[in-house]
Amino acid sequence: MTDLPLSNEVEHEDIITVRLIHDSIREEAQRITRRFSKLRTLLDSTRKELESRSIERKVPYLSRVPKNYPKDFCVLALDTSFTSPPIELTGGRLGVIFRVAAQFGSCKSRVVDHSALVKFVDEGEHVISLISKIIERRYVLSVLERAVKGYADFDIVIMDGELLPRIPPGAIIGKVRSASPLATRLYSELVELTNKIMELADKAGITIVGTLKRVYGKDIQVMLDNPQLDITDKALASYILTNGEYINLGTYIDIVNAYEKFIKLHEEFKSRLGQRFRWLKNIVSHLPMSSAINVLIYKSSSKTYFSIPTKIELQISNEYTMEDIVGYLASITSLNGVPFPIDVVDRLSRVRREVLFLAQQNLYALLTKMLGDSRLALSIIGLTNPEKMKVIGFKT
Repeated sequence: MTDLPLSNEVEHEDIITVRLIHDSIREEAQRITRRFSKLRTLLDSTRKELESRSIERKVPYLSRVPKNYPKDFCVLALDTSFTSPPIELTGGRLGVIFRVAAQFGSCKSRVVDHSALVKFVDEGEHVISLISKIIERRYVLSVLERAVKGYADFDIVIMDGELLPRIPPGAIIGKVRSASPLATRLYSELVELTNKIMELADKAGITIVGTLKRVYGKDIQVMLDNPQLDITDKALASYILTNGEYINLGTYIDIVNAYEKFIKLHEEFKSRLGQRFRWLKNIVSHLPMSSAINVLIYKSSSKTYFSIPTKIELQISNEYTMEDIVGYLASITSLNGVPFPIDVVDRLSRVRREVLFLAQQNLYALLTKMLGDSRLALSIIGLTNPEKMKVIGFKT
């Protein structure tokens, strides 16, 4: 038997690979079809149940957003982004954090902020993420303080990401109960800032919105006490909602109570939902005003890519109703499935690789000068993975 030429071997391997991928896709499609064919009837009945709850005004319920809202609101949109993962240096990890804030709509004045911060830490991405959220909330707090004093005037603050911080079950605020004392201190500050933000927003009559993008929770299943409804909230809402409709899941107190009841009745879900239930309880115990935060899922008034619904956390001022705010958000939600102001600040806050290069090089230059020892500076700030130099802007 003669060996195949190299070109034939490559072609033969390509054919096998394609067949393997094709078979894998077919098998997975069959598995998904079996699962969701069983769910289809259940999904249709879920919509009917939500509609019946709307009549009785029971949480959760389904409703349509109003076509007309009181006015064109003045909106402050805010986003932070950070290097993910941080740059791995020989002496630690380097994180670059960008914060962007901008006003939209009928604003009397303009607030625009585009700031960057460099942090060198021993811990990993989790700490950089916490610092990013703290920087974001410090800015919101400062703007709300100005609003209370009459130096700023706006109606809504929209944050890219959650309004209420996700506190892991192991982190007891005010006590060091973590492998990282720094992380515990950061969680404490994050909770304190969030509490102050909610109190000031309430005092100033300003609505706060947290836009939840990457969520895979199954709160609707729990709220309706239906173990068979095994599908994420976003997937379910994508199927059963039409444009300009929303589901109100109630407040976080409502959701926590529903989880407690659901897990007691259906113990087989304890391992699957236990962690989410614990951090939900942490939110409620550490953030007193969480009882005023509603969780909603809505569909834009116009079409979005892939029929994406939007999940939000909402603290409403006394001046407007939930329908006013959700109607406005549904009208300004872009094709990407998020309110347009968030789309803008999200693009503006992206960390470009040339910024990473400048941060690393400037830090090295300053350390060399301050330490008076370029070798020591290099041993601290050199790249752990030189093969990734191009990723952060080095020209090799």
